[in-house]
Amino acid sequence: MFDEIATSPFASISIEGLQEEAWKEGVIVEVVMTGGHPGHETAVLNKWAADGVHGVAYASILTREITPPDALARHNAVLLNCLDATGRYPSIVPAERRGGELATRTLIEAGHKRIAFITGEPWMDASIQRQEGYLRALRDAGLPVDPALIVEGNFLPSGGHAATVALLEAAPDLDAIFCANDLMAIGCYEALKERGHRIGETIAVMGYDDQEVAQHLSPALTTVLLPHREMGQWCARRLLDDGPVGPEKMRLEGPVMLRGSHLAPLRPAARD
Repeated sequence: MFDEIATSPFASISIEGLQEEAWKEGVIVEVVMTGGHPGHETAVLNKWAADGVHGVAYASILTREITPPDALARHNAVLLNCLDATGRYPSIVPAERRGGELATRTLIEAGHKRIAFITGEPWMDASIQRQEGYLRALRDAGLPVDPALIVEGNFLPSGGHAATVALLEAAPDLDAIFCANDLMAIGCYEALKERGHRIGETIAVMGYDDQEVAQHLSPALTTVLLPHREMGQWCARRLLDDGPVGPEKMRLEGPVMLRGSHLAPLRPAARD
């Protein structure tokens, strides 16, 4: 059960992972989008209880804490990409802080010291936690945290473009820009190229999500994979297990997909 599907490419990836595991056991997966409407959720959950379904994966497009509907208690259930405020159900979400840390550490290991961060929407858990990972990696490496290098974006190419323009004006000695998602990296690429930069040569760019577009940018974008397929697989395995499903909070880490945009020769200012 999803609140939304069409608004995110990650929902279909999670569904594919869940189906892959379910088919191994000969189990059919039924997918319903409720729009987050409580009445629709209750109606579907009651029908599924009457049909005797094996289990329910209750999913949110946005990574967030939720209060599960009461009717979910009638089912063997897990939460996909959301956390249970009541502590009753097992859940799996991406390890966003760890992902932000790995992305920033990759840039640091490539030799960069002046690393900017373009945030997503400030109210979104994913944006907040990716920034926390960025800050942790800087501090662990003994690098200063410069508030001027943190600029708010909007998870869209327009936000990445505007934030990059602002960063280049405020800090022209930047080594690298970490965008909190791949769509903002598209706008970041455009702004950098408009100003004569050669990505992967004069400045580095890091993305997040590993959307399909990341492989087709020029140069291809180094980015952090969101492990939605593996999250769907985990949900299926938990539901198909013969044992009871108890409360558990799983944060699943995704790897950094190295493609070259994170590299750039160090300029004299960066070598000092």
